[in-house]
Amino acid sequence: YSLAVLDISPGHPARLALVQADRRFAVGSVGKLAVVAGLFNELQRLFPDSVEKRLNLLKTRMVVAGPWIETDYHTIPFYFPDTGLFSNRLAQQGDRFSLFEWADHMISASANSAASTLWKELVLIRHFGHLYPPSKEEEEIFFSTFPKQHISALAASVVNEPLLAAGILRNEFHLGSFFTGYGKKKIPGEGDSTASPLGLLKYLIAMEQGRIVDFWSSLEIKRLMYTTSRRIRYASSPALSGAAVYFKSGSLYRCKS
Repeated sequence: YSLAVLDISPGHPARLALVQADRRFAVGSVGKLAVVAGLFNELQRLFPDSVEKRLNLLKTRMVVAGPWIETDYHTIPFYFPDTGLFSNRLAQQGDRFSLFEWADHMISASANSAASTLWKELVLIRHFGHLYPPSKEEEEIFFSTFPKQHISALAASVVNEPLLAAGILRNEFHLGSFFTGYGKKKIPGEGDSTASPLGLLKYLIAMEQGRIVDFWSSLEIKRLMYTTSRRIRYASSPALSGAAVYFKSGSLYRCKS
């Protein structure tokens, strides 16, 4: 096992426990924390002086699910306010969600479809800047005509720059490839999606200190982590009923033998 634990209980000295904490592992779905950091970094780049404009884009930019969602096995929630009905199913092409909803599906439900869709949007934001969002035709032209090497470099930058800016080194946490087969095909990655327990702990510390992009962004990421799905049994133990748990797991949470 490799572990990194920091105890920052009020009224007590900080205590750090490390066991093989610099070992690198395939990051899996925990790498989605890099995508959500990238989302808030691009928003900050677009609107450095206006949280209201960032929130407005998160809420009003609607993204229709396309082939980037293929293929995923994580279901996402659907709630119908008019009837009060609630259900879960796989994302389907044609589903329509805001950037904020895609981020929630990525963190809470750990949907690969949401992660690839959102990461694709980050590439578009970085490329188009204040001309974002592009039309469907402009988006297709960009992905079909620009050199894949250029797009791959752009994709790596948007998710890894916020980590480096927070003092997290490449060998501690790095996201290298998309979460769906179609995403990997359209944007070939570097293939080294790895993280260490120490790197992930540094992410959490930076979030707590308001250094993942900025204070507002760190708090919004923390909110998204707080609402993680109850399928994660470690975060729904009765022992934690009085606690606030900020959590992101990979798909091995089932602990199959």
